[in-house]
Amino acid sequence: MNAKVRAFIGGALGVVVIFIITFSSIGYGEETKRAYYANGKLQGEMIYKNESNESLSKEYYESGELQGETLFKNGMLEGPYKLYYRNGHVREDGSYKNGYREGPYKEYYESGQLKEAKAYVNGKPEGPSEEYYPSGQLHVERNFKNGMQEGLMKSYYESGQLQSEVSYEKGEPGEGTIKLYGLDGKLMSVRKP
Repeated sequence: MNAKVRAFIGGALGVVVIFIITFSSIGYGEETKRAYYANGKLQGEMIYKNESNESLSKEYYESGELQGETLFKNGMLEGPYKLYYRNGHVREDGSYKNGYREGPYKEYYESGQLKEAKAYVNGKPEGPSEEYYPSGQLHVERNFKNGMQEGLMKSYYESGQLQSEVSYEKGEPGEGTIKLYGLDGKLMSVRKP
């Protein structure tokens, strides 16, 4: 039997198994599966909604606090998700579409202060992006196009003073100049990439 025939039969068997599993679970409503740590505490649970082929995953720290909530549809990440620190503050807040990050994404420090904000399209960063110091002061602002840095990137000292400016094209420093500034705001150096 040649490799193409074996691959076809293997793929067909996989489809039949998926079909049987899917068909056997239709119409039974909601089902919850749980996993536990060795100490008996809940580690995670998956809540299946069989009619819609959707499920909700919840994971917990060993100490019992919620670690994350994620939605799935047809076995792929789909919809909003949140990850948490042990103290209950949100660590990440975003969304998935067809298994890829999509839309606004925010990451936070354990204190609850915003660490990063950007947007995704088809799993790639797109548009403006901002990163912050733990104090809340803006650290870096940049732009993405098709997942790569594009345009002017600016970084700042925690005091708010401009630290550097670099122009990017398709993810690489472009033909422009790199400017570095001192804490006093004075231009210290200019160089070509």
